[in-house]
Amino acid sequence: GPLENDLVVHVALIAESQRLQVFLNTYGIQTQTPQQVEPIQIWPQQELVKAYFQLGINEKLGLSGRPDRPIGCLGTSKIYRILGKTVVCYPIIFDLSDFYMSQDVFLLIDDIKNALQFIKQYWKMHGRPLFLVLIREDNIRGSRFNPILDMLAALKKGIIGGVKVHVDRLQTLISGAVVEQLDFLRISDTEELPEFKSFEELEPPKHSKVKRQSSTPSAPELGQQPDVNISEWKDKPTHEILQKLNDCSCLASQAILLGILLKREGPNFITKEGTVSDHIERVYRRAGSQKLWSVVRRAASLLSKVVDSLAPSITNVLVQGKQVTLGAFGHEEEVISNPLSPRVIQNIIYYKCNTHDEREAVIQQELVIHIGWIISNNPELFSGMLKIRIGFERPWIIHAMEYELQIRGGDKPALDLYQLSPSEVKQLLLDILQPQQNGRCWLNRRQIDGSLNRTPTGFYDRVWQILERTPNGIIVAGKHLPQ
Repeated sequence: GPLENDLVVHVALIAESQRLQVFLNTYGIQTQTPQQVEPIQIWPQQELVKAYFQLGINEKLGLSGRPDRPIGCLGTSKIYRILGKTVVCYPIIFDLSDFYMSQDVFLLIDDIKNALQFIKQYWKMHGRPLFLVLIREDNIRGSRFNPILDMLAALKKGIIGGVKVHVDRLQTLISGAVVEQLDFLRISDTEELPEFKSFEELEPPKHSKVKRQSSTPSAPELGQQPDVNISEWKDKPTHEILQKLNDCSCLASQAILLGILLKREGPNFITKEGTVSDHIERVYRRAGSQKLWSVVRRAASLLSKVVDSLAPSITNVLVQGKQVTLGAFGHEEEVISNPLSPRVIQNIIYYKCNTHDEREAVIQQELVIHIGWIISNNPELFSGMLKIRIGFERPWIIHAMEYELQIRGGDKPALDLYQLSPSEVKQLLLDILQPQQNGRCWLNRRQIDGSLNRTPTGFYDRVWQILERTPNGIIVAGKHLPQ
């Protein structure tokens, strides 16, 4: 058989702030802060995208440079020399700038393990890959602390998810890394260079300490229940909505009221906390910090947030010979059968999926990401499905997931899909893709398979065999299939 890949991935642990570093040190986890690794600069991957955008630009030849697609984890595992600076980048999974999925600690840990396994499998360069793990104060709040601590302990021991790792100071690891020189940025004096922003250390208030904030289990559920109704408030005058917005502290209600104002008055309309879009952004951040997922999803959709790795995830599905469909209740589905650019996908999602419930546009993005990952690792879970219908007249996969929640609820009201964390949504998706493993009765299995458009093994071959023997074709559910 093939030789076992014994690649060791070098890992540097970067703490967001000095007080977080001190806190982690009490648990035996040594980290560095951005200031302590100077003169090395730590960049988010989108700054590297900005640098690579200059690659190959030539106005005379009509060349526009590299498209602004995200840099993957192989690209962020190298060191870069850019305009005399030494730069390292943290992977996209640690980026908080746009989509909320990285705020789910369990999903983040999953993503870290998957990224390390991907690097182990596909790294072909002479030097060692360098993987930056960025630890934020938000990661260790409440019940999130123990899973993060377990992951950091596994990294320290030298093996995680079957991948060998070596944790050390960044300055020590640099000597064994691959260095990429970005010489194409040395352009003429007349042209302006883009400004690059490195990751800055969080400056805490004086005499503050990181605390593991305890979280009461009932708090998130309470915070996600709005005390306003969209149908009741959408026709009320703007001044009443503003008054209610000023008076209410419930983030779920604020998100609904801001959504009404956004549609009616536009993003630049002024509220007590600045423009409507700024106010929504603040609600998005606060809800993310409190893990109020339904509110986070509504705010993310109002801000037209798009997850960075959407286009690659759709491509993962297409290379398995499947089509993806997106869309909303009561509207024509959009069938994707060719790779598309992130901009085109964003237009489809926000014009086709946002009509029934604002949150649908972002939950469908989550499902695309999860499906792209699952189909790459377990393609057999999608056998019998030619089209993966994430949304249609009834959002098929979403419908199957809601049906599964009803089964689990029994006589009690079913959990709301939108209130689940992204990692719970991913697990629910895995559960409906393999109902035979959950001891489901045949009725439930058939209902879920019907929602997923899954056919039995050999179904299409047998349809052909029947058509070969029926000169006039066959009629199925009123539809005529000619020979």
